[in-house]
Amino acid sequence: MKVYNAKGNLAEGMGACVTLSNPVLLTAIKSRCSACFDNCNNLTPYAFTLTYLELDGLPINSLSGIEHFRSLQNLSCRHGQLESLPDNLPNSLLRLDVQNNKITSLPILPTNLQFLQLAQNKLTKIDSLPAALRELYCNNNLITFLPKIPSTLTLLDCSNNLLRTLPASLSNLNSLIAYNNQLIELPPLPSQLVTLDVKFNSLTKLPSLPSKLSSLYCDNNSITCLPLLPNSIYSISINNNPISCIPNKITNRIVHLNGKELPLCGIANTNLIAAVQKVCPSCFDECLKIKKEEVEKIANLNLSGQNISSLEGIELFTSLESLNISNNPITCLSNLPKSLLNITIDTDKITCIPDSLPALKVYNSLGQLIPTPEKCVKILDNILANSIRNSCYGCINDCNILLPPSQSLTRLTIYQAKGIEELVKLKALTHLSCQGCEGERLPILPKNLRSLTWTNGRLTRIENLPDSLMEANFSSNQITEITNFPINLRTLYLQNNKIKTLQNLPDFLQIIDVSINQLFSIEKLPNTLINLNVLYNQLSSLPDLPSSLQVINCSQNPLITCLPFLPQGLKSLEIYGNAAIKCLPNKVDNLTLSTNYTNPLPICSLGDPNLIIAIREVCSTCFNSCFEINHEEALKITNLEISGKAINNLVGLENFPNIQTLNISNNNIVCIPFLPENLLSLTIDAEKTTCLPAHNPNLRVYDKSGQLINTPALCPERISDINFAQAIKRQCPTCLDDCNNLLPPAKTLEQLNITYSNIKDLTGIIGFQS
Repeated sequence: MKVYNAKGNLAEGMGACVTLSNPVLLTAIKSRCSACFDNCNNLTPYAFTLTYLELDGLPINSLSGIEHFRSLQNLSCRHGQLESLPDNLPNSLLRLDVQNNKITSLPILPTNLQFLQLAQNKLTKIDSLPAALRELYCNNNLITFLPKIPSTLTLLDCSNNLLRTLPASLSNLNSLIAYNNQLIELPPLPSQLVTLDVKFNSLTKLPSLPSKLSSLYCDNNSITCLPLLPNSIYSISINNNPISCIPNKITNRIVHLNGKELPLCGIANTNLIAAVQKVCPSCFDECLKIKKEEVEKIANLNLSGQNISSLEGIELFTSLESLNISNNPITCLSNLPKSLLNITIDTDKITCIPDSLPALKVYNSLGQLIPTPEKCVKILDNILANSIRNSCYGCINDCNILLPPSQSLTRLTIYQAKGIEELVKLKALTHLSCQGCEGERLPILPKNLRSLTWTNGRLTRIENLPDSLMEANFSSNQITEITNFPINLRTLYLQNNKIKTLQNLPDFLQIIDVSINQLFSIEKLPNTLINLNVLYNQLSSLPDLPSSLQVINCSQNPLITCLPFLPQGLKSLEIYGNAAIKCLPNKVDNLTLSTNYTNPLPICSLGDPNLIIAIREVCSTCFNSCFEINHEEALKITNLEISGKAINNLVGLENFPNIQTLNISNNNIVCIPFLPENLLSLTIDAEKTTCLPAHNPNLRVYDKSGQLINTPALCPERISDINFAQAIKRQCPTCLDDCNNLLPPAKTLEQLNITYSNIKDLTGIIGFQS
């Protein structure tokens, strides 16, 4: 057919139209690349240059026709309905992703393909792979066979299949992921391998591990022995295998199995293992455990020049008498056999010898006998050693031998250590925190220790604390007894223990917390105490409180019925859960009180403890144990001589209505809130007391020298009637001061109900202006 253009000229060189016979594919590609088709659904020139095509999630069941996209390099058809791939995929293709389809078999794939994603299909085998392939993901299929691996492949993920074996050569793989198959053995592993994941298989052993391997996962197999572990391993998981020990140590790595640390099979260093195997191949079993009966035959061992960096495990050679370790990078000696008589060392690297061998003869690398180096100070507990290392890297070497900087170490934090008796070796230590450490008693501690935290442990008794100690925290242990407190102790925390009594507290103690114990008695509190916490105990009373005390928490001690006198400097008092306490023994200004009650607790009787003490001297039966007044006895008091008793106020004096003679001179009293009606004689400090409340008209007033003086005038703006004052305070506690003088809130009070209050005198009512 001849084709002419609009001008009538013959159009030459036009090719045949290319269209897709697969309407589903056509519609899918058109939804992603409208420029790929003209109005007649023929492919445009743009389609022939397209390099990337993504058709994920579209209902495609065939890729027939995709071959016309001859420049395509990256094709993604994830999550579709594909059951097969065409035989003529574009040769330009570099990346192919058909994850999550229904593909059951593969054609011959483009030779230049580098990335192939086949996960979550229905493949049972793969016959061949492109020679240029670098990454293959064929996980989550039904594959029982894999072909030869191309030498270019670096990553293979064949997990979740039915494989029993892998290709004989894994070529240049650096990542092999083959978990959840039926593998019974592995081929030799490539030297470049970095990641090996073979969890959930039927393996009984592993091949030799490459020196570059950093991640090893072989959980849930039947492996009994591990091969030598390369020092490059960063992550290792071997749970649910019958493995009892690790063949060698990895630097800064602890290997666990099902949550428990695995012990060493025998020798820690791989080069030491190799050196011993040369002279005694029968000294190890297949797991590299030492055969005792074989190593006992070895008396001489020459390990010179074997690139050995650690001798850990050499102590198992219990018959060894002569040992040459010269020309090795060994800088310290671990436990040497007690049978050892001679040792050859590099004197420039090793500077001390374990103190367990006093008769050991030491030779240099030239074979010359030298003076025995000084004895090493070694930390036997690895947890303690690592704690020291974390606090001061230069304080301890790889053999856990203390180095000179350790004698300047002042602070140390430890978690769950066992060899705590070795702490005394750190002579400069001033601050120690030991959390979850073992032992029922404290070890001997460094004599310069100032601060000690020993919490969440099993201590039952505290003794032998250094005299230098100023702060101690023994919370959450099992302590029942403490003896011999250090004299300089200032702060003591003992909460959550089993202590029943407190005795012989140090004289300078400032803070003590014994909350959540079984306390039923406290012998005496030191005069310097500032903060006392006895929350949740079984106390029935508190001892006398020192004047220095500022904070008390004795909540949840329901047996306490009365409080002792409260110091005037007290700022906070907590008595939640002590329902038997009905009143406070004395008044404390600006006290923050926390109780179960909505309203503030009243004063038991008199506001000033010195006033109570003074009255008790003349009437011991006038108060009960809670300092509440025995009114029957109080009525008997007619003469009260309380001069020079350091009394600050007379609040509560109304409870002694029959007093006729009263001497309050030489005190700190500046006002008198109440005077008994029957009072006939009053002795005061005339320079302090300048006015009086309502009183008996026959009252005679004397100064402190006993001279009769003019009766002071009545105090202005003072509520003289004590019942009137009490009625006001019940409704407006801030309307009156301790002397019953009117305060500013009285002027704004709008309502005052004083019915049934037995009031005889309303003097002062004029002050309630509102």
